Amino acid sequence: MKSRTLIILSVVAVVLAAVWLMTGGINVLSTPKGEKLLICSNNDCAHQFKAQLPVKFKDYPVKCAKCGERSAFILTHCKCDAPYPLNLKNPLEKCPKCGCDLPKY
Repeated sequence: MKSRTLIILSVVAVVLAAVWLMTGGINVLSTPKGEKLLICSNNDCAHQFKAQLPVKFKDYPVKCAKCGERSAFILTHCKCDAPYPLNLKNPLEKCPKCGCDLPKY
């Protein structure tokens, strides 16, 4: 009787696990992602694009969707509304458009 109950409970557990996985239950275990707006820091490219990256992503630069180089950073804007890449390791000091001092991060 005990072995029969154990087999039934094992089968039920396997079926429940399979249903959980098929309905997206594995997503609970994965790192949450967010959409980031990025810009390529390569002056010849300067492509702006969106990418799904983990919320606490810190492995910049990212591969550019256009030129394929690992040169994309989070897109930031100057007070003159000019876009520039936010490179925390090598930050720009002056805006590429108006020349004003950029904020320190």
